[in-house]
Amino acid sequence: MNASEALSRDYVDALLDRGLPIVEAMAFDFIQYAESLGETVEFHVAQTGTCYVTVEGLGVVRFADHADAYGNADYTCDDIEGSYRGAISWLVNKHDEAMAAEAAMMEEYE
Repeated sequence: MNASEALSRDYVDALLDRGLPIVEAMAFDFIQYAESLGETVEFHVAQTGTCYVTVEGLGVVRFADHADAYGNADYTCDDIEGSYRGAISWLVNKHDEAMAAEAAMMEEYE
């Protein structure tokens, strides 16, 4: 099961209907965008409700409604240190860097 299936839109909508934070909704949208770029994604929810999205080979993005106590993520989306728009920019930049490095490596072997 891929990450967007694990965090279904129905699940996110149910959370929003109950008035819970939109952290899961942001993580879900981020996961869908990452997968649309062809990235492999893993998803984990901590006891605090913080969502960690690992984009294979690129890094970890943290989605939360509170400040980061540990600083282990490569990008934090909590409206204190970073934003959703910043998380998407981080993803696009990392994806583009990885694609350019792969193209350069392929060129070397031609």
